[in-house]
Amino acid sequence: MLWWIARATSLVALVLLTLTLALGIAAGAGRPQTRVLVQAVHRNASMLAVVLIGMHVATLVVDPHVDLGLVDLLVPFGSEFHRVATGLGTIALDLVITVAVTSALRTRLGGRTWRAVHALAYAMWPIAALHGLGAGTDVVAVRWLTVACAAVVGMGVAWRLTRARSRTASVLAVAGLAVTGALAGVVLA
Repeated sequence: MLWWIARATSLVALVLLTLTLALGIAAGAGRPQTRVLVQAVHRNASMLAVVLIGMHVATLVVDPHVDLGLVDLLVPFGSEFHRVATGLGTIALDLVITVAVTSALRTRLGGRTWRAVHALAYAMWPIAALHGLGAGTDVVAVRWLTVACAAVVGMGVAWRLTRARSRTASVLAVAGLAVTGALAGVVLA
């Protein structure tokens, strides 16, 4: 039963992280009239994703068939359970926590600092997707869900690239598109 909860929360979290990333990309370049609505859905989807990730992690820690301790949540690649995939999950968890905490402190950090840290979401998404591909036991289902999510992220990044107003935004968009393409290649290989 715990495995099903862990798996379901992880898959729904992947979909929500994909939606969150796509909406974040859209909010940054959208029309002012729709930006407020897009940002509200982005925030709510990201909060729900964080809750589901918390449930995923908590379920795995208490599952007697998975050998994960609290230290494994903090130290990447220390777990014997799917060492690389679990290590990637730890890194993704750290990035999710960093983005969530800095978002809660956005007004105290200032716009430039917050944006720099928030850009970690571009790295977090493919790391989380690779974690799911490596740690899951139902690889076929996860593979196709990951491909679909990668397509959404790729389209969002491509759209953002066409609307980039700054060199930094263009570089981030190209990097995100390259990582998404590489992830899709790994998944389909």
